[in-house]
Amino acid sequence: MRTLLILVVIGALGYLGYTYQEEIKEQFQKITQKGEPAKDSEETAQAPGAEAPSGAVQPAATPAEKRTAPPGVYYVTKRVSVQVEHGIKALVPGEMVKLVFRNKNGTARVTTGKEDFDVKESQLTNDLATAERARQEGGLP
Repeated sequence: MRTLLILVVIGALGYLGYTYQEEIKEQFQKITQKGEPAKDSEETAQAPGAEAPSGAVQPAATPAEKRTAPPGVYYVTKRVSVQVEHGIKALVPGEMVKLVFRNKNGTARVTTGKEDFDVKESQLTNDLATAERARQEGGLP
């Protein structure tokens, strides 16, 4: 009976872990997708500074806003590796991690969902453009 209970608990944890991983994968794909710009309506398609049909002057276009990851989600900008008892654990540039907590010494504990790492905060970014550049320079597909 006890063995059955242990198997059920292990199965439930495996299922929860799998669904969490799939959810994170979907969020990552949504964040990193390069969508096409939305089509403007006739009123907003006019040049900045041109008169709107109502006679009001439209404000000049503002620079594009910086795209960032959701709170607590970061990307590694430089390779991080740690020697462990059975080999080496590594994070590659552009890899998504979640913040666990910040240390007082300028490092942060992050997790991939499978492994935890202590990294310098300067090795993390939430800017998606910087993460994409790091991924391309780091050789990730």
